[in-house]
Amino acid sequence: MSELATKTNQLLEEINKIRFMPKVDRFTLIRLEREAQKLLSVDALHAYQFLGILASFRGDVIGVKQNYKKATNLVLTQADKIIFSLNYAESLLNIGFFSESLEQVKDINFDDLSSKMLKSISATFILSGLFHYAANLVRKYQLIDAYFTFSFENFMDEHGITDEQFQKLIEIGVSILHKHQFFDFRNSTEFEFTEDEYSKWLCFVIKIDRSVDEIVEMKYELACALAESDLPTELLLNFIVAYEIAGE
Repeated sequence: MSELATKTNQLLEEINKIRFMPKVDRFTLIRLEREAQKLLSVDALHAYQFLGILASFRGDVIGVKQNYKKATNLVLTQADKIIFSLNYAESLLNIGFFSESLEQVKDINFDDLSSKMLKSISATFILSGLFHYAANLVRKYQLIDAYFTFSFENFMDEHGITDEQFQKLIEIGVSILHKHQFFDFRNSTEFEFTEDEYSKWLCFVIKIDRSVDEIVEMKYELACALAESDLPTELLLNFIVAYEIAGE
């Protein structure tokens, strides 16, 4: 392995170690960004992608988009294009740009991908509310850990809700958070069923590290936005976007 490939792989390994950590300390991010900057002169394609990934850990929307834009013209091979698209899609998910994340993966030939890559794309579909797309991907490629995907898909079918309708609900919920400069979706989202004696709901829960007062304000804005939307009543009664205080 060449010295250049070694440096690139070493930095990638370090980034992969923090990819799923709940929190990444500021000093680690600064150090890794400096290492990526050093890589620019010899491997700009990977360096810009690394900088884009690291920017997403900080919720830096401009940094994410600028770095991937700089990498776009450097992508030459089909293999590089796939990796670029998956990395960009993941970085956009991290900051809550779910629909834009979908744009990055829509033209990929899924037959060329590993199970790990397919799971990454499945996560893009799920966070966007496209459970039928995710379930079809799981079925076709026999991905594991599919129980909840199928459960959510079945619940949507029971209520006659399309992926596009659920996607719009999620986009409205996320847009309120973006308006309040919240861009940290890396470890703050989950889908869950909530039920009582009479009813059952599918909740898209977003945990937010903000004050109680600000969360109350965002919930009010969300309620107003949903009231003004053209989403079907069946969707609004059975599918919920919920903001919760992080750590609770």
